[in-house]
Amino acid sequence: MTSLSTIASHFIGETGRNNPLHPEDHIIPGSPNLSHAVAGRRVNASFVMLARNSDVDGAVRSVRALEDRFNNRYGYPYVFLNEVPFTEDFKR
Repeated sequence: MTSLSTIASHFIGETGRNNPLHPEDHIIPGSPNLSHAVAGRRVNASFVMLARNSDVDGAVRSVRALEDRFNNRYGYPYVFLNEVPFTEDFKR
């Protein structure tokens, strides 16, 4: 069995800075907003949300918050998971 630390060491070196997609390694000098200054790189990713049909209001608030603060610039897709089929109300 492989430990998580062994797996992680393949992605992050001892200093934590060897990952080629580490944002601090790609900061554009002089950028007015360093938190958004990743030099043209975007990792393959998506947001995964576990939600029940009854969680529709909270799910909408969470997605809106993510869109307002981050995802409106990057357009990552969302994946919603539920233990039963989603209702039409949830899908809207």
